[in-house]
Amino acid sequence: MIGKKFRIPRADHTTLKAKRRIPGEFLRASIASNTLPHNRFAVVVSNRLAKTATLRHLVKRSIYDACEPFTKKTPNGKDIHWVVLKSIQKNDLPLLRLEIQRLLPRALA
Repeated sequence: MIGKKFRIPRADHTTLKAKRRIPGEFLRASIASNTLPHNRFAVVVSNRLAKTATLRHLVKRSIYDACEPFTKKTPNGKDIHWVVLKSIQKNDLPLLRLEIQRLLPRALA
């Protein structure tokens, strides 16, 4: 799990309307610049896609864990908002991690 300073607060979810988006199979990343010296992340998992709160939190935690190595590498100040697109199951979590590792370098470039 990433630290609080690397998460986007709910009041600052303007990143969802960002013009730069990168689609993936399970996720869509919306990217915007920020004025901070580090990157921040947010994750949205709909009730329709993951029926139970346990599964939604598991998905959020696994996405934040996959993003953690990129908080220290790149101090260029971007806000990245992940939106889960497809219905996801517990056995899809390794695929989700691979997709984040594939999309995140493109998002930070």
